[in-house]
Amino acid sequence: MIRRASLLGAFYLLASAATAHAECAWLLWLEAINMFPSPHETTWRTPLAYPDRAACVAVIDEYVRQWETGHTPQQSVSRATSGTSAEFVTRTSDGRASIVRRHCLPDTVDPRVPKSTR
Repeated sequence: MIRRASLLGAFYLLASAATAHAECAWLLWLEAINMFPSPHETTWRTPLAYPDRAACVAVIDEYVRQWETGHTPQQSVSRATSGTSAEFVTRTSDGRASIVRRHCLPDTVDPRVPKSTR
C-alpha cells in the first residue's frame, strides 16, 4: 500500500510540473540586427507577454501574414519549423541588410543570456 502511495505521489509531482510548464506565460522577443557597419550590432526589445504558446505564435503568424502581403522584392521572411520564431530581412540597393527576428519563448528563457551560462 505504501509503495502504491509513493508511486501515486511521484506521478502527481511529475504531472503537476509538466502542467505548470505548459501553463507558463510566453514572451515575444524582438531581436534587431544591423548588419552594417561591422561588427554587427544586435539589440533586444522588451518582450511582450502572452498567456500561452498558442497566443504568442498567433502574433508571429499575423506579423508574417502582414509582411508577406506588403513586402517588396528587397524583403523576405522565413519561419522556423517550430513556428515559434520568424526572421524578417530587408536589403537595400547597396547590399546592406537589416534583420528583425521575433521569438516566442517561455517566460523562463532569456535569449540575451548565452546558453553556456544558463
